[in-house]
Amino acid sequence: MLHHSTTKLLLSGAITRHFRTINTNASVTPKDDYLAAINRIANVVRCEVHPERTLNKLDIPVTSELVFRVLRACSNSPSESLRFFHWARSHYSPTSLEFEELIKILACHRQYSSMWSMIDHKKKHQNENCPFQLSPSTVSKLLMFTIPCYWLCVR
Repeated sequence: MLHHSTTKLLLSGAITRHFRTINTNASVTPKDDYLAAINRIANVVRCEVHPERTLNKLDIPVTSELVFRVLRACSNSPSESLRFFHWARSHYSPTSLEFEELIKILACHRQYSSMWSMIDHKKKHQNENCPFQLSPSTVSKLLMFTIPCYWLCVR
């Protein structure tokens, strides 16, 4: 469910000015606007040569929900997803949900070096209040994508 405060923040200020369209439709809901903004941010991430510059100009309030949704929208672009995650991480503290989404994207696209670097980074920066853990579904995905490669290499 979309948080009202997140929608209000995201759709305020510079981002709404940047994403306004010529044709406005009275039946468009805030959720539609929010999802359109996510889609446009994902397009910036996937298509721009220097997406960080554009994202910084948008003055986007970076939230866990925003990062998760953009990662999902960019899931077929692992390098761009990783780049966006690094940019976002400089603006907020990621939760395990976004971190695991990125790990799954990297594993799915066989970006194992980047995937293990992210896992190592997370392990090094864990604290006693928030120990490093991966959910069973993420572990399952990792096994699904990495074990076939292991068996191919062993032969």
